[in-house]
Parts: sequence; C-alpha cells; structure tokens
Amino acid sequence: MKIRKVIALFCAALLLAGCSDVTDNTTDTGSLKYDTFENAMSELDDIPSVQLKNITLDEGITVNRPQRLAALTLANRLPDAGTAKRLADAFVPGNSFKINDAAALSECLVREDIGRGGMLSLEGYGFFGYGASGQDFQPQYDPEGKVFLNAKKENTALTLKDGELTLDRAVSLARETAAKYTDALGMEPLVPMIAKYNSSGFMIRFSPSLNGWLLPCQPVAKESSVNPEMLKSAVHHEYRSCVASAARAGMFAGDGCIYIQTEKPVDKMVTLSSALRYLDDSLAEGMHCTVRQISLVQISTSRIGEVLDASKLSEAEFRAGLEGGYETSPAWQFSLTDSSREYIAYIDCQSGEFAFGQLMTGA
Repeated sequence: MKIRKVIALFCAALLLAGCSDVTDNTTDTGSLKYDTFENAMSELDDIPSVQLKNITLDEGITVNRPQRLAALTLANRLPDAGTAKRLADAFVPGNSFKINDAAALSECLVREDIGRGGMLSLEGYGFFGYGASGQDFQPQYDPEGKVFLNAKKENTALTLKDGELTLDRAVSLARETAAKYTDALGMEPLVPMIAKYNSSGFMIRFSPSLNGWLLPCQPVAKESSVNPEMLKSAVHHEYRSCVASAARAGMFAGDGCIYIQTEKPVDKMVTLSSALRYLDDSLAEGMHCTVRQISLVQISTSRIGEVLDASKLSEAEFRAGLEGGYETSPAWQFSLTDSSREYIAYIDCQSGEFAFGQLMTGA
C-alpha cells in the first residue's frame, strides 16, 4: 500500500480508441508481441524505426536497462536516529545538531534552521528536505520550460546572480547532492529524468532505481481517460533537487528509502516495437503526439477505487502501509506531448494492461 496525496484537477477529455485485453504471456497476443528479456533489451541498441501513424519519437531517446526481468515486492525502510545523523553529517559537516528519537511518524528526527532561510529536516515517515538558503527552494515553482533528460541534449543556460548556470552544470550539482542522500540511506543512485526551469534556476526530478528498474516520478491528473485505476497505482515518487546557484543544490525527498523485499522472475516481456505500435493504434485519428521519454519501470499491481488519505489513517495503519510492501509488475512508461498538453502511458510487460492519462498541470 502506498500513501499518496492527490490534487484533483479536471483535465480535458482525451479521444482514444478502445484497446483489447491481453492476459496470456504468449509469444504473440494481438498486436502485442512477447520475447525474452535478452532479445527485448537488444532492441534498445537501436530504437526501432517502426511505422507509426499518430506518434513520432523524439530525437536521441535512450532507455534504461534493468539487470533482469522480474516482478518485485517493494517497501519503505523508515528512518531512525542513525539515518538522521548520517544525513546531517553529509549535508552539514561538523554540525552539532540535536538528533531526536522520534516516537511517532509525524515527529521530526532532526529539524535545524541553517540561516538565510535554509533548513535541514527529516521526519519520522521519511520526508527529507535540505536547502543552504531560502534561494534553494525557488526553482520548483512556476516552470517556464521543461527538458526530458534521456532524450537529445539541450544547451539551456540561465544567468543567475552568482554566474551562468547551464543545464549540464545543474544536473551535475543535483547528482552530487542526491548522492549524499542515497549514500546516507543505503539506496541505489537516483536517476535524473526531468529538468524544469524558470528564471530562478532548475528543478531536477529524479526516479528511484532498483536493479535498473525505475519507479514512476511524475504526478498524473486524477481525471484520466483510459484505465484510471492503473494510473492511480502508478505511484508518484517524490525526489527532486532545486538548483538556484552555480555552486550548490538543495535536496527534497518525500518517500525515503525504497527497497526490494522479494523478486519473482518473469520469462517474457512485451517488446518495445510492439508496445509503440499498440500505443500508436490506441490514439484517435488526428491526435498527433511526440514520445519524449521511454522508461522501463515497476508499477504497482494494486487496483483501488479510492486514493488513501494519510491524515485519516492511524499511526499503526500508516506505518504498516509504508513498511508492509506492495507488489509491482514491469511496465513500459511513455511520456508524450502534443501542441498544448502532456500525457503518460503505461503498458504492463506481463499482462499487456494499458493506461493513458494527462499529467498534472506544471508536472
């Protein structure tokens, strides 16, 4: 079970053609084709130039390569006083902060004002925030532009008070800051996926990586057109870095340490070429989109009608939800845009289950 906060947004209705259910893990089921993991990965050496009617592929897209094909059980490892001290030492060396032994998930293990509006904080349920000054909180608001980081290179640069800040420099600073966080928690490195920016700096959105599988990191609008329950289960994992200086970056993480409890091997998976054709056939005639990003992710198999509100859960229920674990299935994730909107699509690599929805405004 995953605890989530959802902002209800009414998005424009999307015209999509119906899609057939695929339930058997066979070599060829309808328009979706299945193959071994090794053969599916070999396709990624050259993103296939398939014949597509309604979508085009952005230039230079690369796809992550997991270590092996598996369904997972994931859980959160809640922080303790030792975690708090490691984070404090990593971000503020030589500090004399008081580390608390939080009795409740809502309590802070450490919360210190650093000065000039800066802050370091770690709450019992895992939220972490760090900024050397109030400036480090700015870029996440009011985005003016957006770059998908596993597609073609862009030479975006900003002129800030302390000098020029290029996108490459911002991503490098964000990686260094994220590495302090993941090292302290014992996590795999976070993967930069999206760069949003305005005149004050960049906000880099990261995805957790588990044996090379990524986890969804973009919030989907509540109102969606195809399979909203699958979209709700595509949990938005919050890890981001705000870079408003040519010298440093802030770090913010809402989910703490996610880790693998168990793995279940899977024999075959939907191939990328057939997934692209399936996505193309699912779009209505005249709906032309560009695929900006393709990722292999693990998506929760839980299908629930209502999103759970953490404020209505008891301490024991909240703790059990975070620590108890939830099952996932490998899936293709596609980020798309048209002339005015952004969308996300998922195709389950085992079942062929399909979902399509609009991203939240400003995501």
